[in-house]
Amino acid sequence: MALPDYCIAPARSDDAASLSHIHAESLGSGWSEQEFSRLLCDPATVGLNACSAGPESAMLGFVLARAAADEAEILALAVTGKARCQGVARALVERLCAELATRGAAALYLEVAEDNHAARALYGRLGFRRAGKRENYYHGPRTGQSRDAFILRLDLTAS
Repeated sequence: MALPDYCIAPARSDDAASLSHIHAESLGSGWSEQEFSRLLCDPATVGLNACSAGPESAMLGFVLARAAADEAEILALAVTGKARCQGVARALVERLCAELATRGAAALYLEVAEDNHAARALYGRLGFRRAGKRENYYHGPRTGQSRDAFILRLDLTAS
């Protein structure tokens, strides 16, 4: 089933409950509504959400990043199950990159679990390159097993 039209807009603090719900759905556990609200009130945070268009508008996903000086880091990216493999995550990251570049960021970083092949493929298609590795960075809430994280970097000044 094809995803309906959607729009991307800045995330606001009153979106915190929806972001928390999508984050938990995506990860199996997630940040609280209060944590999202605090992040969205921080001027260093850039948040975008994707919502379906029309009268039955629903949030499909979001991306949050923090910018400092000429660098930025993606803190979270999540989409609902029905929005996966529909280009929503890619559109969110592309719009985020454009926004961060206008704010003077030259590089964008993120951490991704070594075994998250779908996310690694997405980031690879967007031009992110491996910049490092954090051993035992992620700890599975259900299994208790730890996983390594790759640090990825994207040059926002390349045209």
